Amino acid sequence: MQDCLPLIRVGVVEDDPRILLALCASVQDDAAMHLCLQAASVAAALAGIHQSTEPCDVLVLDMGLPDGTGLQVLRRVREAWPDCAVLVYTSFSDEAHVLDAIEAGAVGYVLKDAASAELTAQIRCAFDGGSPISPLIARQILQRMRVGAQPPARATRDAPAPDPNVVALSPREQEVLQLLTKGYTAQEIAGLLTKPAALGSGDGGAPLSRHTVLHFVRRIYVKLQVSSKAKAIFEARLRGLI
Repeated sequence: MQDCLPLIRVGVVEDDPRILLALCASVQDDAAMHLCLQAASVAAALAGIHQSTEPCDVLVLDMGLPDGTGLQVLRRVREAWPDCAVLVYTSFSDEAHVLDAIEAGAVGYVLKDAASAELTAQIRCAFDGGSPISPLIARQILQRMRVGAQPPARATRDAPAPDPNVVALSPREQEVLQLLTKGYTAQEIAGLLTKPAALGSGDGGAPLSRHTVLHFVRRIYVKLQVSSKAKAIFEARLRGLI
């Protein structure tokens, strides 16, 4: 089942020659990945995106580039390759860079103190719908959410406070979760599930796209407060969802 899957198409944008070489080597050493773009500047990255005959599945992107910012590349990727998962790999850990990247569409934010050898696992996580985030960045995001959160409304006798352990998944999210538990990839799930048929058409719905499946996967991760498939399965079992 796995042998028939296409290679994960990966792009790397990094201005430090040594880091760029190490990241590209990690990708090329992985038999499940294909390096289809490498660039060391905003201009080179934008040119590579424009000239590419096929989109990247995952783009590893530095935020600090010699002729601009990674945000310029990120926004262009979102326009040209809407299904591409952008994984920020940078030394910038301040809140402004983190929030700007996430708001622009990055699915993950990893600091360069992580070994380049770990990159392929993080790329695979992003490709499968996960959100790889360094612990320091996750802590900042949680602190930001706590500071910005409004105090909950006081519960009344007729409206008891909701149980924070209860997670409500939609029927489609439940279907996707069950298939993830059985070991199916997002691409395989897309082939197994279909869109609802048009009203009155009498025909079955068309298969879902991989992008749509990944959208459901990310919603599941958010609801379960996890960042990977393994953690989602563990948390779902713990909560009795599967």
